[in-house]
Amino acid sequence: MKRRNIERTTEFSTQISRECGFYGLQGLCRNKQGDYTIAVEAVDMENDPVDSFTSVIGEEEIFVKACFAEKVGAVFTLLIHKDEAGESFVYVRQYAPDRAAGRAVCTTEEKMSEQSFMEWWKERKYGKQINSYRNDLNIGTGEKYFDNLLESNGSSWPAGIDGFITSKDEAGNTVIGALIENRIADKCKVKSYNTNRYFGRDYKTWVASIKLARALSAPLFLCTYSRKKGQEQYMGIGQIVSADEEGLVFKDKVRPDKNVKSSVEEVREWINKEILEFRNNKS
Repeated sequence: MKRRNIERTTEFSTQISRECGFYGLQGLCRNKQGDYTIAVEAVDMENDPVDSFTSVIGEEEIFVKACFAEKVGAVFTLLIHKDEAGESFVYVRQYAPDRAAGRAVCTTEEKMSEQSFMEWWKERKYGKQINSYRNDLNIGTGEKYFDNLLESNGSSWPAGIDGFITSKDEAGNTVIGALIENRIADKCKVKSYNTNRYFGRDYKTWVASIKLARALSAPLFLCTYSRKKGQEQYMGIGQIVSADEEGLVFKDKVRPDKNVKSSVEEVREWINKEILEFRNNKS
């Protein structure tokens, strides 16, 4: 089986995500009114049975993502592609978090033809992407069935969430601790990578991320990495507070290129400190 994943990564970014407890989300859909509808992940089962999807997306991850989706008024939805007797079907499984039990409950499971799925999808995802971002970025990996199906029917996969961190509130409930945006340079050093040079190109992405962080009442962290030789073990990090005509505005005016870390421990310590300070200022 193959799980959909088009995110650019480095070895260090993968290590940071794993050891600091970052969860990514492949897609977050909005309707015509601008409301979030579904948070989505996708798996192509190939020759494996449908119920074996838990080997690539486990119960804990489903619960965390169901909590995230509920927080923004959406429903966490797992899309599963399976060919049966020469015909393609999409299994749609939707989940709600049972916070008392600390797990997600499957509330809906439907088996749809491709035509039925596209009708269902277009009720939840507004607009289409003119160009294939997978071709533009040349980073498509893993499962590609859904991207091909959506684009061939005038739609597209929605923008995803690079990462988010969960924590517990005073009542023991799972809450969103922070939102993460990643950027990876190919040719420059982390300490020279000023993302504001590319702000105009990414303007819509930044505005959407800032709005989402505010809706979640969580800080927004920008993490930068580089694939340049000798830069494999460095990461820049800063907290985005807003954006103006000149670009992103960072807390204490500290951009990621001015706050470079070289170990998981340094990153974890900085993140925990910033989340705690954010909560204290909010309360």
